[in-house]
Amino acid sequence: MLVSDMAVPHYPIRSFIKFSVTAQLTADLTGQPLATYIDRPGTTPEMNAIVPDPDERYRPLVNTDTPVAIDEHLLGEIIQNALLPEHHPELYQAYPTQHLARQVEQGVIADIINAYKHIKLNQQHSQVQELNALL
Repeated sequence: MLVSDMAVPHYPIRSFIKFSVTAQLTADLTGQPLATYIDRPGTTPEMNAIVPDPDERYRPLVNTDTPVAIDEHLLGEIIQNALLPEHHPELYQAYPTQHLARQVEQGVIADIINAYKHIKLNQQHSQVQELNALL
């Protein structure tokens, strides 16, 4: 691709991915929408609301009796690994439009959230808890 084909290259923003994952998980785990204010370079700031995922598969993660907290260590490990070039090389490529770069971001965000929820649900299985107790 020639430089003239892509006047201004657009890259997915990894810090935005981290923010979005944390915000979406917070909304999902609390069941409450979150107001966000996003100021991206080169765009008009956006005021949005992140709405909880209504997927019933993850309802066991929400416990209304106790405050819900994100497992920061687990999430940090998942994000760190997901953002490696060998796991998501598309994050390190330039795109001709910001829309395409955002689509890549959204795909990675979904992958990270699904991995986190999958791991947390598996931790709740009795067999996993028994094996963890042995450690």
